Amino acid sequence: MCQVTCRKLIIPDSISLLTTTTSDTLLPNGCVAQSREETTVKKLPESNPTPSIQRHFLPLKPTTNTAKMTIPISTITTFRTAYNPFSRASRPCRLFLGMLRTPSTIPTSSPTHIDIQVKQLPRESTQSPTMTIGFKGGKELTLDVGKRGLKIGDVIEEVSRVGRALQREASLKG
Repeated sequence: MCQVTCRKLIIPDSISLLTTTTSDTLLPNGCVAQSREETTVKKLPESNPTPSIQRHFLPLKPTTNTAKMTIPISTITTFRTAYNPFSRASRPCRLFLGMLRTPSTIPTSSPTHIDIQVKQLPRESTQSPTMTIGFKGGKELTLDVGKRGLKIGDVIEEVSRVGRALQREASLKG
């Protein structure tokens, strides 16, 4: 679905045309992303025959869920990581750590509390970044992010896969 509205503004010695385009994009996961774009075209007097184009991109409207996968935080109990914060290969560790540190997982009294242990390696370190995620029931997932060349999407996919399997087992038992 795409809506285009045009308004013609007349300014002395020049003509401006403001076009606003709003579009909804259907993502593969079934969510809808909305975007808006405004374009202003100014036609100046004949002394300057080339029109100047200015584009203004407006922020996207928030939708319900634009993430590809969600992390089942309720199944994670511990998270341990060791990484060099200056290394590009450590990016998934830093991003995943940021996803887990939420107001609901920090207090120890919270039912979704996650015990987080971070070891930051020195800048000159050549050790590859690793993550160990502990789940309810004692299951642990160790990911060697640096050696396998994982990206944040790959890490989320692996953790989600294990978390969903544990949730399925729990629902079948109880």
